[in-house]
Amino acid sequence: MPFYAGWGLTTDVETCIRRKRILLLEELIAGTLILYPTYLDPSSQKECTVERVINIIAEQRKIMTKKITLYQQLLMLLKKVKKLIKRT
Repeated sequence: MPFYAGWGLTTDVETCIRRKRILLLEELIAGTLILYPTYLDPSSQKECTVERVINIIAEQRKIMTKKITLYQQLLMLLKKVKKLIKRT
């Protein structure tokens, strides 16, 4: 049975006897993504908060976006150079 089944959020074929109450979607998300897991900072390998992990992911996205933008700029420049070479 999936972790999200039996809490009243889905239509389930089987029932789970242990689950006696209905959860809100927000409660299930909090339990599965914030309260239950242990997160590690990839740099220090020490436990950290979910907020710290979200900030790390956001920073990595910014870096990757900058890299992609730079890559795209280099590709455009390369295409311009190729056109110039073909003209001569």
